[in-house]
Amino acid sequence: MQEGSKPHGHRLLEAMREEHAFTSLSHSGGLVAVAGADAAVGIDIEAMRPGRRWAEIARRTWGSTPAGEAEFYEKWTLHEALFKARGEGLEAGTDGWLTAALDVPPGYAGSVVLSVVLSVGDP
Repeated sequence: MQEGSKPHGHRLLEAMREEHAFTSLSHSGGLVAVAGADAAVGIDIEAMRPGRRWAEIARRTWGSTPAGEAEFYEKWTLHEALFKARGEGLEAGTDGWLTAALDVPPGYAGSVVLSVVLSVGDP
């Protein structure tokens, strides 16, 4: 362990934080996803688990149920990525955020979000 590093820190995140103001980490099943940017960023991946009560989770979280399990996991990872980036999930909308689904192996879903930051004078 390097002097000054945290005993339970993520080395990759520590290295990314030296170059980027914002970082995000997610892991599920056998996958790990990391994002770094100079604007607020969030990333989430989720292994689709058979038998998970996804419809109940969706109703409790959003008040409605997605059309199917795959749609639930896509929406869930977007919700989680937004929450990691700004402290609020989908209930606050996606205005001001670039959103994208991650290219993940079958049986997983993933999303990444990036804040759209415009400086004064930008078009």
